[in-house]
Amino acid sequence: MTRTTFSGELYAFTNKQRNKIKCVFWEDNGFVLYYKALAEDKFKWPKCPDELVTLTGQQLNWFLDGYDINLMKPHKKLQFSRFLATKTACLDTTSPLEIMR
Repeated sequence: MTRTTFSGELYAFTNKQRNKIKCVFWEDNGFVLYYKALAEDKFKWPKCPDELVTLTGQQLNWFLDGYDINLMKPHKKLQFSRFLATKTACLDTTSPLEIMR
């Protein structure tokens, strides 16, 4: 079976450290890109002998929420006490942001 990126199927890619993921799919007139970077954990990539893995919508949500879908064990939730920004402008990308636990 030949696959095409314009079929509406979602393709997910991870970096070597498995702490970042990009999901791409075609929607009507353009590509949709979803990007997630984990602060302290790694994505548990599904074990499959093939290069392509078929997941249900629920399994994909579990995977992106941090579950190891082979074991159904989630990532630990991170709790932050406050978020400090050095500038008040939300779109100012030249100023550093600080996250404190």
